[in-house]
Amino acid sequence: MVIYFTRHAEKADIGTNPPISNAGRARAKVLAHILTDTKLKAVYVTQFLRTQMTGETITEALDLADPVHYDAGNPTEVITKARNEFPDGNVLIIGHSNTLDDIANELGIPSVPELEEHQFDRLFAIHIHEHTPHLQRLRYGIPTP
Repeated sequence: MVIYFTRHAEKADIGTNPPISNAGRARAKVLAHILTDTKLKAVYVTQFLRTQMTGETITEALDLADPVHYDAGNPTEVITKARNEFPDGNVLIIGHSNTLDDIANELGIPSVPELEEHQFDRLFAIHIHEHTPHLQRLRYGIPTP
């Protein structure tokens, strides 16, 4: 099983629950392309529009079922869902700059720091082999500092 996780794509500067921006739409399309051959089974998104829009871009491009919702404040919930629903499949979890470290920690990888507000190009993959997690750090799309 490989659990990929990333932050939502760039968001527009409007409202308390902003959509992704044009740059975000472009980044989400790049992410979908990168994940084309990963054999994803599902995409998990939070209750916020920016993760949902990022996830929908990927599920549409990869012809997957609609994204599965989880509570952004409960990393245990999403990890449990993913492991129960797809124990031998690969999944993508889309979170936020301040939740990716919690997701990694829940999977046994305490070395992923919170992202800065301007960092959108990080993609992490945790390969679980014989119950042991191995972290792979990746970047995609237009570089962000």
